[in-house]
Amino acid sequence: MAVSYAYFLLLRDCALRDARIGLAQTFPLHITVRGRFRPRETFSLADLIEVGRQALHELQPFSCELSGPVRVGEDLLWYEIEPGANGFDNVMRAHIRIEQAVRLADIVEFDHVMNSHRLEHFRPHVTVAFESISQDFTKSWPTRLTAHVDGWALYQYDGDAVDSSARVVHVNSFRSDDL
Repeated sequence: MAVSYAYFLLLRDCALRDARIGLAQTFPLHITVRGRFRPRETFSLADLIEVGRQALHELQPFSCELSGPVRVGEDLLWYEIEPGANGFDNVMRAHIRIEQAVRLADIVEFDHVMNSHRLEHFRPHVTVAFESISQDFTKSWPTRLTAHVDGWALYQYDGDAVDSSARVVHVNSFRSDDL
């Protein structure tokens, strides 16, 4: 079975925690900063954790402003961190650092993320639904809210399918509790 990984920024104190629907409920509340990839066999879990530590070691806790909900296709709903919004620059910095670290270490055997969704094309977001829901259901949801980023995680997927079982295999909290 192919195992793949992703790097997440972890969120706390966010109203979306209990609003997630379907498959989105099975993940910790997060912003993906490096989407799924299958590493080369020569890389261990410890190697992947170290790449994350090296890339993200300078991050401190921060807040970000989320806008939405945004419907992407038939069955994907998320809140975005728009350019210029509070926290956008920090999320982009984390995305660029982890992308560069993964590329420099030459970790990736197979990438689930298309180039058209990376770097300047990256759309930071928090997924709240992976299934079709009516617009009436989301009418009462806020259009703007604040989330607090307080660490990062490495997530492991047991397979290549979207609904593969998955779990957190490493969490790294940021050094300060101050926001």
